[in-house]
Amino acid sequence: MAALAVAAVQLNSQADVAANLAECRRQVELAARAGAELVVLPENFAYLGPEPGKRDIAEQGGDAGARIQGAAIAMARDFSVTLVAGGLPERSDDPKRPFNSCRVYGPSGALLAS
Repeated sequence: MAALAVAAVQLNSQADVAANLAECRRQVELAARAGAELVVLPENFAYLGPEPGKRDIAEQGGDAGARIQGAAIAMARDFSVTLVAGGLPERSDDPKRPFNSCRVYGPSGALLAS
């Protein structure tokens, strides 16, 4: 059986989505350069802040062009890793109640699981 190199990313996410995604990208790149094939981002990797802000940034599930999902896809593809996007805010039928969605992207950026 072949070994699988895995990296678990630890973050101190805040309410600044751009800063959080930039730090995620930096960490994923470091992990890939160190040989990781599977990189796991934590829950709330893109946003950790007040609930109204979470509602504002919640994305439609499966929207590859959305800010957070698009960034995760680019990280997986750019660094040729399988990326577990630990938890991101996804819109529900009730706009006041987004839910947490975990998505897994392959090295090509393709969605493998949600």
